[in-house]
Amino acid sequence: MKKAIAIVMLAVMILGLLAACGGGEGKYIGKYQFSKATSEGETVTVDDYADMMGISVDEVKDMICLELKSGGKGTFTMGDEPAEVTWKIDGEKITLTAEGENAEGTIKNGVISLGIEGETLELVKAK
Repeated sequence: MKKAIAIVMLAVMILGLLAACGGGEGKYIGKYQFSKATSEGETVTVDDYADMMGISVDEVKDMICLELKSGGKGTFTMGDEPAEVTWKIDGEKITLTAEGENAEGTIKNGVISLGIEGETLELVKAK
């Protein structure tokens, strides 16, 4: 009886590890923080933005971030205004939807690049 229970528990643990490490949406789940933005040929990095605002880099990263949650849900934060979003990924293409508006971009190697209102916003997955 103990052996059967041990085998079942081992199987459950292995399935849990496969779900966490495998393909699918699990590898995208997490927080992505501001790295840089480009507009009209000008690039502003997280360090530049922190200097301009007189705040720390960590504060900037928390002010401008995207959290992808399971089930295609998430939160996009710009300043003090978090917005609930839905997301989907097709290959390296990511689409975020909030309040009926879409933002499209790419996701590759833990970096999301989004085109938003003529700007490119780059977010890097937090470690």
